[in-house]
Amino acid sequence: MAVWLRTGIPHRYWARELEKKLAADGLSGAPGHENNYVVAQYDAIFSVGDRRNEVWIPLAPGHPWDN
Repeated sequence: MAVWLRTGIPHRYWARELEKKLAADGLSGAPGHENNYVVAQYDAIFSVGDRRNEVWIPLAPGHPWDN
């Protein structure tokens, strides 16, 4: 699972940015990850200011940590 902590901008943007970083490291998301990623939100939905969010993308089989 690849995880990226971000604030503010919508999660779909950060999912695409994480995909670019995975590709730069020679990794890729699992098949169907475009519609199957997780957004973890750590602040209340009604909180004021930047909310802390993470985007999680499952990695494709065969990555270095696949045991």
